[in-house]
Amino acid sequence: MKSFVVAALFSGGAFFLSPLVQAAQHCEKFGECIQQVLNHQAPADRVLYATQALQRWSPEVPQRDLLNVLKLRGEALIALHLTGTVPDLDPLHHATSDYQRFLELDPEHWLPLSGLGRIAELRENFGDAEAFFTRAVKTGKSRAYAARGAFYARQQRWKSATEDFAQSLRRDEQDQKRDMGMPAAERAEVYYLRGLAYGQMKQALDERLDFESACKLGHTEACQALE
Repeated sequence: MKSFVVAALFSGGAFFLSPLVQAAQHCEKFGECIQQVLNHQAPADRVLYATQALQRWSPEVPQRDLLNVLKLRGEALIALHLTGTVPDLDPLHHATSDYQRFLELDPEHWLPLSGLGRIAELRENFGDAEAFFTRAVKTGKSRAYAARGAFYARQQRWKSATEDFAQSLRRDEQDQKRDMGMPAAERAEVYYLRGLAYGQMKQALDERLDFESACKLGHTEACQALE
């Protein structure tokens, strides 16, 4: 992966790919590039394919597909930052640009607001981070509450975390009735994180109940915690 990371350079706020990377990780069409993002787990690979997808986007492609690739690259850039392998390239700066572009196209969407909150958090601008997450939850989306709950948990604000996770699960229950809910894996993660928060609050029964719910949904770590 390191050779690909080193080869992914930035110029004027945009990516360009070296001939070596283009030969090794080239995709021809917008849809193909997005599929390649989904097929790969390594953050550097995902960034490179998502970048090529953006280069191949045209106004004829539905806007929802553009928003999707901005989401994918923003998330991959944050993941790349967390690896610590490319500090000189400042992935968070470029992730910010992706989320801001997303927000310009869809000003009321929770996802870019939560993404900007995560970036502010990673830059240790915790007040700004909370403000972004709070703007996101004003959309009323279950995933926005889950994202702010995870932020509160990382800040060891356990009561606030459990409240947001509870809101997320309640709203998702309503969404499930309309076939619009979170996938089982995401719902399991919310239960698991709330269980961890309950554990920090010494609420052992609530912790176990949430781990059991997460385990039933296939969360491996929750199942291990019950053993």
